[in-house]
Amino acid sequence: MIDLNKNVVRLVYHELEDSELYGRKPLYAEHYFDNGFGVSVVRHQFSYGGTDGLYELAVLDSSGSLHYDNVVANGDVRGRLTRNQVLELAGIVEDFKNE
Repeated sequence: MIDLNKNVVRLVYHELEDSELYGRKPLYAEHYFDNGFGVSVVRHQFSYGGTDGLYELAVLDSSGSLHYDNVVANGDVRGRLTRNQVLELAGIVEDFKNE
């Protein structure tokens, strides 16, 4: 399960740069579940909601490509998400059936 703690996503976590974004470090994180699907979570100045400290989530397929044809993505990435919303959506992805 994904663990979000304050402004840090504990997954495969990479700071995008050393600069701060409105007091928050930009981040990129991704996590794959046993079913082959994964999530990518970002927060930076160009992500949906990033300047407000919110997260953007994309669903990934087993090859690491964006997967839009599902109930979470609904044809796009999901933006302006709180930590709790990211956890909820990631839980739905974790429950997807294997490809």
